[in-house]
Amino acid sequence: MIPIARVAKALKDSSWDLGIDDGFPGLICRYENGKEICSYYRFTEKDAEPLIFHRTFHGIREGYWEILEEFRHYYNFYQDSNKFLFIDDNGDAHEAIIIEANIIRIKGEYLKEFLAAKQMYLALFFDYNRFSNKTLAEQGMREYRKNVSTVKWCYTTGARDAEFLGDNIKSQGWLMGKKLISGKKDFQPTLTKIRKYEKFIIGTDKNDKAITFTCNEEKLSNYFGKNKGAPHYLTPVFFKKEVLSKYYGEPSKYSVEDGYISCANLWTLRIDNNHPEHVCVFLGDLGHLELNEQVYWKHFNIAKKGKLSHTAWTRDFEAQFADPEKADLFFKYRFSVFETN
Repeated sequence: MIPIARVAKALKDSSWDLGIDDGFPGLICRYENGKEICSYYRFTEKDAEPLIFHRTFHGIREGYWEILEEFRHYYNFYQDSNKFLFIDDNGDAHEAIIIEANIIRIKGEYLKEFLAAKQMYLALFFDYNRFSNKTLAEQGMREYRKNVSTVKWCYTTGARDAEFLGDNIKSQGWLMGKKLISGKKDFQPTLTKIRKYEKFIIGTDKNDKAITFTCNEEKLSNYFGKNKGAPHYLTPVFFKKEVLSKYYGEPSKYSVEDGYISCANLWTLRIDNNHPEHVCVFLGDLGHLELNEQVYWKHFNIAKKGKLSHTAWTRDFEAQFADPEKADLFFKYRFSVFETN
């Protein structure tokens, strides 16, 4: 990776800014006025930073490839064997890096955001050589060298007699250079996440046509006069009971309890799962879910005119304790009481 300020200089020379085994921290020493002066460099005095390291151990141990720690820490990647996974705010894991014997694949969206955040370009170096047992003259060629440079890449190509290389080699042709890849164009560092919101069915009109409204809290009304005339934050939204199947099916990730669902330490959603026929959620609470989770719930959304369960109403609006009504929830509650006594 090359700083933006160094790009112009890097493109004037087709030679590599870092070798495969370069870029490790260490001391660089020089003599001034007969005195040795050593300076510590994290990567290199050229300001180029490796994204991938080739680790070798003098033949004592087998070498391997390693991804820059800063890149892994930036996204808090989780290592799973030869893969690195990105766990999003919804608890879903996405493959970001796959390391194989001689191939390393990095998903572009992660790399380009990282480059944009660091204000750097990724430099891809290449060096191709071909050899012949014939001289250039025998091939009807003459020696040449050509340098080409643009705002994104540069290379040197040429051919020469190379009998000095031995082993029946009489000529050589080569192509060496680099290509620069920029970071994400529309990247804007901010602590405020841009969220998107789905619309949910909150009832029906006199013709039994579904009425929908966004779950964006900023567009809902509340008890303090906000957005008068808009549906209330606490508008109950009804769903088929099958909506909970996903969460029951992954107990290592989700927990379905009396009155709420949680996804590890990432999010918690209040629900009314004591309702005899459906699952109810407040419209405003749905807006706290990530978009893909909202979309999942929307598939089970139904047009229903009804009320919350007695348990949910007692807890949420009368601020009183209430035992769960559903048999499974009640059993779980009483069993936990039994265990603590």
